[in-house]
Amino acid sequence: MKKLTKIRSIAMATVVAGLIGSVLAVIPTSKASAAFDCSSWQSTVTKAHARCNLGLGGVRVWADCRSLSGIPFPRKYGPVVPVGSISTVTCYSGTIVISHGYQVQ
Repeated sequence: MKKLTKIRSIAMATVVAGLIGSVLAVIPTSKASAAFDCSSWQSTVTKAHARCNLGLGGVRVWADCRSLSGIPFPRKYGPVVPVGSISTVTCYSGTIVISHGYQVQ
């Protein structure tokens, strides 16, 4: 009788462990659900844009700007937008984009 109870306990523990594993397998992680298929581009000398086409979360564009005389300015960020939308940033008055990119949020 004790042997049968022990076998049932082991079987029940195996079933419970399997159920927990199944539940954890379907819970998305932040990496798996993050936005992807993203790109950034420059439309004018003063504006940069970014967009992600797939996934969850958001994206924001950044631009490094400098004056026409070559003085660098602090990096400027656009708003965080959802997947499928475009984030846009405009450099400071009198400055131009020298590099740009995006951050997935």
